[in-house]
Amino acid sequence: MKRNIAIQVASATVAMAMLFGQGAALASTGSQSASLRGAAYLKTKIHDDGGFGVTDSTVTETCQAIIAIRSAGAKLPKTAAGKTAIGYLVSNVSDLTDTDPTAVVNNAGKIAQLVMALEYAGENPKTFGDTNWLAVLEKGREKATGWYGTSEIVHCWVMLALESAGQRIDPATVGWLTQNQEDNGGFALDKKNSLGADTNTTALAIQALIGAGEKPTSTAVKKALDFLKTQQNKDGGFPFVTPSTYGTDSDGNSTAWVIQALLAAGQDIESHTWVKTNVTPMGFLMSLQNADGAVAYQRTVTDDNLSTTCAAVPALAVATFPYHQPPAPKKVSGIDSSARALYIGFGVAALLAIILIGLYFGFMRKKA
Repeated sequence: MKRNIAIQVASATVAMAMLFGQGAALASTGSQSASLRGAAYLKTKIHDDGGFGVTDSTVTETCQAIIAIRSAGAKLPKTAAGKTAIGYLVSNVSDLTDTDPTAVVNNAGKIAQLVMALEYAGENPKTFGDTNWLAVLEKGREKATGWYGTSEIVHCWVMLALESAGQRIDPATVGWLTQNQEDNGGFALDKKNSLGADTNTTALAIQALIGAGEKPTSTAVKKALDFLKTQQNKDGGFPFVTPSTYGTDSDGNSTAWVIQALLAAGQDIESHTWVKTNVTPMGFLMSLQNADGAVAYQRTVTDDNLSTTCAAVPALAVATFPYHQPPAPKKVSGIDSSARALYIGFGVAALLAIILIGLYFGFMRKKA
């Protein structure tokens, strides 16, 4: 009888640990599945010319789709006629090849996203379309200050693009960004036009700074994270900015970029710091995904949204900017890392079972 009770206790302990292990494994893969469904949706939106866009294809929307699809680890699609997104870019980036400094400054954001898309697609931005796009970006750099582009958010995109291509970021370029940090810790999309700090620019700035070598514990990054904490809504998501006369509901674009920033900074997005009313930022983002894989902009705006889906897929894939070469699948003693949590559960189960059985027999001996 005693032995049967001990076996039952041990079995229950093993079952609980297995459940916890499976739960951890599933939690780590749930958003990955969502990212693949998002990527699958995007692949269906390729136009006949190989590009992407809400209406007609555009270079920027095509770049965003490439980044999203490849972030999820999916292959880029082809049309029935064999057209591809890369082919579309080859035929449509000539407008960006003007190396006049003024033109480069004005196009810096587009060129930056092109460089990032090329990195994600496995293309060489130094030779793509017979152009060295990294050299083009450098022609628009303000040498005295290290500033790229026309605004803070464009500057962040350029930093992320250069980092994605493995380029060293000049300290002056990093300094320009940190010098333009708002008193509240956030970063403004366009400070010169009197726009205050927002979540989107702040999220990109955090990733750009960390990509340039700033530590997550640096003053600039910590202040930016503190600003993001003030912006989170009770539903777990993030708006563009609060307060705002344009509405402060959480949206998919903002939440996705913030998730990427938090992950880049080593934050635990499932900790009490980032959980609101039992909802994590990732949980909010996943709640916006429609049955076809597309991600809606807001809970009150439930239509499929191409831009939001492009922004959401990398976050769902737990991918951060700048681009990182995907690591080889990790294994533990020949076991795929996706099952690691389950096997940890078995280990915990065995340890708990031994402890409980020992305590049980010790108690019974004393009782006897």
